[in-house]
Amino acid sequence: MRTLKGFLPSHEEDATEEELLQLQGERVNIEGDHKNEHLKSEAKAEKEMKRLRELLSIIDDAARVAEQHDLKLERARRFTGALEDISSPYEELYNQKSRSCKQLYITPSFNNNALQKTGCLVTALVFS
Repeated sequence: MRTLKGFLPSHEEDATEEELLQLQGERVNIEGDHKNEHLKSEAKAEKEMKRLRELLSIIDDAARVAEQHDLKLERARRFTGALEDISSPYEELYNQKSRSCKQLYITPSFNNNALQKTGCLVTALVFS
């Protein structure tokens, strides 16, 4: 039976201090890159959620104004119903993103990649 020693001579020797420092530097650079990507992803997700909240708030305000100031109640109700129909995709998107973030926060085996893929704003939450 052949051994791998002849094929992998680098594993027979201990790493030098210089090689260890170089590997540590590479690891720090990679971690820094991941952290920057993570922060950008968080900012983008939070901005998207903020825009959705603003849009839904504007729609709610429009419906409230119509109901409060239109003398014809039937017309105000039709308008409010139409706004609800039109805004439902945005409401569903907002609710979906909110639920997926909450679900990931309560799952003990979550990882940051899963949070980033869903566009969740990550706050430090650690399970032991």
